[in-house]
Amino acid sequence: MVAKHINKGGVFMILLIGGEKGGTGKSMAAVNIAVAMCHKKKEVVLIDADKQPTTSNWAAHRVQDESLPRIICVQKTGKDLHQTIQAVAEKYANVIIDVGGRDTPELRSALLVADVMFSPISPAQFDAETIPKLEELIGMAKTVNSSLKTYAFISRANPATSEKNELIELFEEIGTEHLRLADSVISDYVAYRKASRYGRGIIEHTVKREKERGEKELLALYKEIVGVADGKK
Repeated sequence: MVAKHINKGGVFMILLIGGEKGGTGKSMAAVNIAVAMCHKKKEVVLIDADKQPTTSNWAAHRVQDESLPRIICVQKTGKDLHQTIQAVAEKYANVIIDVGGRDTPELRSALLVADVMFSPISPAQFDAETIPKLEELIGMAKTVNSSLKTYAFISRANPATSEKNELIELFEEIGTEHLRLADSVISDYVAYRKASRYGRGIIEHTVKREKERGEKELLALYKEIVGVADGKK
């Protein structure tokens, strides 16, 4: 049995951002949730478990700006990732893991110890087709980590259209046992990319008119994740 992260009350979790498809905005979601948590005065560490080190590169840009709150980022890959996660979780209240977009040893390992998983899915058909495989991986992980809570959320959505109904219908058609569709939607705003160039999150973006809608969506996702972790959802 894998040891669990003990919830001491309030936000205190191991959060996994991962899935079966690349290019869905996993790293963007991970760093932005970490920034939101940091600005809420919550202790947080990022673990970059993707061999394409997008999160680590973001963190390297961030440390160059001394005006920004510091966020620790640790790089770790391999099938023993869960051991690193547990060691980090003993020292820090919140751990956010960014894993690559495919079935990897890192994804399988992180599923064994995560409290919550939020998987970004873009509205494209090919992304939706990965849901059954992700369901299978979660089902296997839950034989060890029975308390794992797993959600998918729409990411990189077109802000000019409403695409959620299509995915709701798809989830109903597939009949997922483990994976629920979150309420939150993250749109493909250019402000996310502009902010990330400087190691910032959307809520730290310096162009107010560009960040407002993205900030609202991101904080809604953060609130939903916290609600799941605290058992309020």
